[in-house]
Amino acid sequence: MISLNDYIFFTEIFVKLKMILLIAILASYQGIIAQEARLMRYPDISDDGAIIFTYEEDLWLLKSGSADAQRLTRHPGNETQAKFSPDGKKIAFIAGYEGYSDLYVMLLVDLKPVRITYSNGGVHIMDWSNDGQFIYYTAFLRMSHELFRVPSKGGYSERIPVGKAWQAAVNGNQIVYNPSSADNMNWRGYRGGQQPDLFLADLSGKSFTKLTDWEGYDCSPLFMGNRLFFLSDRHYNRLNLFEMDIKTKKVEAVTGDSVWDIREPGSSSNALVFTSGGRLMKYNGKTAESVPVIIRSDRWMMRPYTVNPDAYVSEIFPGNENGTGYVESRGDIFK
Repeated sequence: MISLNDYIFFTEIFVKLKMILLIAILASYQGIIAQEARLMRYPDISDDGAIIFTYEEDLWLLKSGSADAQRLTRHPGNETQAKFSPDGKKIAFIAGYEGYSDLYVMLLVDLKPVRITYSNGGVHIMDWSNDGQFIYYTAFLRMSHELFRVPSKGGYSERIPVGKAWQAAVNGNQIVYNPSSADNMNWRGYRGGQQPDLFLADLSGKSFTKLTDWEGYDCSPLFMGNRLFFLSDRHYNRLNLFEMDIKTKKVEAVTGDSVWDIREPGSSSNALVFTSGGRLMKYNGKTAESVPVIIRSDRWMMRPYTVNPDAYVSEIFPGNENGTGYVESRGDIFK
């Protein structure tokens, strides 16, 4: 027969073992939930090194020197293309809070979005002006994308007279842009007439200069201070980062990845950020390195769920004589 002292002793041991097991389970769970993230999109960087990006269709902020990302938005819709203002206190981004995708601005101290444009969709943020008074964006009008600027506090948009513009980088009166939209991975290796070249528009002198003449991709221009960078597939048939001297048009490779494309670069006055192979990368003007990102999330968007194919029907095929038909939805055929 067990004594009372033995009972108390074994009870305490059992309780301690339960606590140890619980702590181990929680630690394991935390490790799964707080794992290093992949597939961040649309990164941008401020002068003080803070990075903002889209993940799980929300905006996240990564403070300089930290790997822990902070979720900024929780709207059911998609917030993308965030760009820091020159002082790093505000961000401009694209969201569809009122229906169409439009440009919004919010202060990082209160996180209250203010709608800036009122369009029929197709808006893409390009850059802030150096003084932070304007935001440049492209919009699909008259069967093509054109470049506009709008006061960052809201107001009427002004068309920038450069003609067609799919992407653009702004540095004072200098605008580097490409008029074509052939930057699509289903066109990898394409060398036809729709491939984009880069052009320089000097609005002070009202002059236009063609900067590149590569038969493949030259796209995604951006300024880091006064230094011009862009993406091109002129090496390894993969999009890599290049730097150009605008005066001499001399081009130098910054990265040399033969496996992954570099995508969606963003810049400040002293650094660049971009994605490659699902990772977030930072270029400090001399070298590029991976940026660790920890996302604390329940990963609900990664869980399996049932989809109604009716909402995704893309083609309908007539059937045989008994009236049977077929439809294609999400890559599958349904009878």
